[in-house]
Amino acid sequence: MEIKPLIGVDDLMLGMSRDEVSKLLGEPDKKGKALWSDTTKDETWEYYEFDLEANFYEDDDFLLGTIDINSPNAVLEDKKPIGESETKFL
Repeated sequence: MEIKPLIGVDDLMLGMSRDEVSKLLGEPDKKGKALWSDTTKDETWEYYEFDLEANFYEDDDFLLGTIDINSPNAVLEDKKPIGESETKFL
């Protein structure tokens, strides 16, 4: 899985709709919703197979706003940063 800063991970791109993400990755293993004190809403989709969370924010019309990845197979600039210490990675 290639991490592309400010773009996405592999073919998963920031700014995708929930339908586009669902077509690409399938239905998530878990969906979560949050309601904040300012009444904005967020939605998080978890994909256990990819060790990945896709986050959608009401302020962005529920387009994909952030991607959290914890897979040790994720690659950033030919390095696998997940699980490495900051010192070793840098």
